[in-house]
Amino acid sequence: MLDSMSTVGVDWDTGASPPIPNGILPCSDSLWAFPEHIINVWSFGQFRYSSAFSLCIILSTNELWFVHGFLQKTWDLNNANDRIQWQTEAQKIDERLTAWREEFVAAVYRLINAEFAEEERAEMDPNIVLTNCVLDVAVILLFQRMSTIPREIDPSTEPWQYATNRCIYACDNMVFKVRQMTDEELAVSNPHLIFCFFTVARFYIVFKSMQKQSTPTYLVG
Repeated sequence: MLDSMSTVGVDWDTGASPPIPNGILPCSDSLWAFPEHIINVWSFGQFRYSSAFSLCIILSTNELWFVHGFLQKTWDLNNANDRIQWQTEAQKIDERLTAWREEFVAAVYRLINAEFAEEERAEMDPNIVLTNCVLDVAVILLFQRMSTIPREIDPSTEPWQYATNRCIYACDNMVFKVRQMTDEELAVSNPHLIFCFFTVARFYIVFKSMQKQSTPTYLVG
């Protein structure tokens, strides 16, 4: 899981295994606390919701695999055919991530109702926050190459407004989520959020520089 998250965006083959169809994971947060031998014999079919940890693993091992594969391909974006193919494939993966996000939101709702109905801020569980942020990072890394970036960074590409819009949406979505966190929630958050913060800040700074705008104050300091 950590390998998949920490290497998303790199341009070398990470050797990630393809998704396992219908892979089974423990679906209750309570179940993860049981001894391993109990987990191995548990009947998974009775659960109608997934644990926050399971959802994070599913995103990392299944959905990010498609992002890895796309980003590791070689593209000549000066070539019209390559450019069209790049846009087509990127949009298909983005649509897949969007569909998964909708399923994720529904799964979190079922999970909270089933196990954390008495908790006021159950949606700020570290694994739920991490999954949200990694989803946004995947969108940014997927599209940033064809977003509005300085020519001196990548002179081979012309900006694609759809890519820019998706990157901005993902950045804003993550910032909104993180700014809702309390100091206590940040203190127990997953360390991998640092990579997520860096990805958003880097895009914002470059984009705002292109727009001749100042960097948002919440990214400074």
